Amino acid sequence: MPPHSPRAGKIAQMGTPRDVYDEPADAFIADFMGEANVLAGEVLGPGRILLAGVALETRLRPQPPGAALLAIRPEAVSLHREGEGLPGQIKRAAFLGQTHEYKVATPAGQLFIVAPAGAPVFAPGEEVRCRVERAIALRQVGE
Repeated sequence: MPPHSPRAGKIAQMGTPRDVYDEPADAFIADFMGEANVLAGEVLGPGRILLAGVALETRLRPQPPGAALLAIRPEAVSLHREGEGLPGQIKRAAFLGQTHEYKVATPAGQLFIVAPAGAPVFAPGEEVRCRVERAIALRQVGE
């Protein structure tokens, strides 16, 4: 029997752990299968999303354009000091050996980000650009 994710005594989604993590059916599953930043946004078209008025290029499974809940895994965001991306400010930074964890305030909401130890290091209060490498459109808003 393939792995499954329960909700209220019923199977909410079946699939391999990797499939369920990479393609959760909804916000409950996204959170159940690990950390996820779930934000209201918009799918603009193939590989393009809109968060807080900022258009971003990202990997995205095929989804019709329109308002959507977007799940963004903490490891799917890279931080930069300049350039394109969602503007933000580092609120918390922690070094954990192999990774750095950040809480970043953005116009779209707070993001939890996990960066590898070799990535650039940021301090609380620092202004950054958040590049979303991969987003998951969970569903169209209103469905």
